[in-house]
Amino acid sequence: MQMTLDPKHLQGVEPELAQVLSCVASVVGEISGILRSAGSGYCGSMNAFGDQQLEVDVQVDCLIFERLASCSAVQGAGSEEQPEIRTLPGSGYTVVFDPLDGSSIMGANFPVGTIFGIWPGGSPVGRAGRQQVAAAYAVYGPQTILVWAKPRAGKSAVHTAANGDNPNHEDSAGLDAKSAAAAPEAALSNSICSSGSNIHNTHEVHEFLLHPDGSWHLKRVNVAIGPVSRTFAPANLRAAGSNAEYAALVRRWTEAAFTLRLVHSVCRGLKDEIL
Repeated sequence: MQMTLDPKHLQGVEPELAQVLSCVASVVGEISGILRSAGSGYCGSMNAFGDQQLEVDVQVDCLIFERLASCSAVQGAGSEEQPEIRTLPGSGYTVVFDPLDGSSIMGANFPVGTIFGIWPGGSPVGRAGRQQVAAAYAVYGPQTILVWAKPRAGKSAVHTAANGDNPNHEDSAGLDAKSAAAAPEAALSNSICSSGSNIHNTHEVHEFLLHPDGSWHLKRVNVAIGPVSRTFAPANLRAAGSNAEYAALVRRWTEAAFTLRLVHSVCRGLKDEIL
């Protein structure tokens, strides 16, 4: 099935970057089709980080590399499964991706996702995440959705990336576990849940829904992470048994009556936070 994206959704985007985003939308549609009948068995190999690979991990990883290699605007790509940057025939951008975030929970039929980061030029190694010119993630569940951040019309990719290298940039990732545990009220407004507030100055963040005919339909525009989140999803919770600061932070969240979200997939968890 041909995956289609209305060109109007890429108006104002530099042609080469528009090619990359179109490629991302197309391959996400293909992955959605694969997952409808994919198995959840292990293939007997491990990735570079020591994680056991599912057959579908390898299948989707190969598919994304193939599609990026066919895009004339992509000169390199790297994956969680193959972290070394692979040189591709195109020129313009490097794409780094997690082919299947949360794939280990596929056997339980939980939602999984794909994450993409797009940098201008060559390897992003040693560069800050805020230097990406665009980014996207997809969630495959009862529906397939795609959320991307692309430069606003009139903001060139190079300009956007250069601004991300501002030495005076204030890291707004929030308080660390120790300070958050000591000042939970401050943690509410200064947590990573509000760290993306400035992205709308340079980027448009839109959500698309994949229809059965393979077409992408704009679902929501200018979505954003809310200024305050009332949910929490602590990773490696058992570490709280040996880390007093982490235990205090989790206790504060619980006492503040936060809602626990435990979905084992970054993409699926993020979907709960955007407005």
